[in-house]
Amino acid sequence: MKITDSFRSGTALAVQVVLPAVMVFGARALILNGGPASASASQAGANDPVAIPEVAPEDFSLTPTDTRQIEDAKLIADQPIARDPFVSSFLTSEDSAVAKLLPIGVEPPAPPPAAPKAPAIRLSSIISGRKTVAVVNDRVSKVGDKIDDDWKLIEINTAANSITIEHTTGLQETFKLVR
Repeated sequence: MKITDSFRSGTALAVQVVLPAVMVFGARALILNGGPASASASQAGANDPVAIPEVAPEDFSLTPTDTRQIEDAKLIADQPIARDPFVSSFLTSEDSAVAKLLPIGVEPPAPPPAAPKAPAIRLSSIISGRKTVAVVNDRVSKVGDKIDDDWKLIEINTAANSITIEHTTGLQETFKLVR
């Protein structure tokens, strides 16, 4: 056997076995890694539309409007994100951002007073005669009598079997006789 024959047989072996194996494993690596890697870098130039010019610190100055907006943002940033569930209105809280933005000396509007609650009434009977009376909470009462601290009896209606009481604020409640 000559040297050239062994060289040819080695080359044939490389072409027939090794080259296909390299191609299979190389293709597999390309597929698993998402393809060939490539990268490029360029220097940002004057004609590049994405280039951000640098600003020297001495070129930066705040206008009064900018300063006021920054102060307002600081006031709001110090506030909690969620509303306090125990506060009835965001204006009534002394710490609320809206209350802080009101001019000095202006108080936030007071919440409206709660409507008075009618007392527990048990109407037992209505008796008509020379003077019409009603038995309310086991007491005989006539028109004008006090039923509770701020409530008084203003009407006894024998036709409708009901009484009407009035609070000192003017709120009226009617109760019917239940038989």
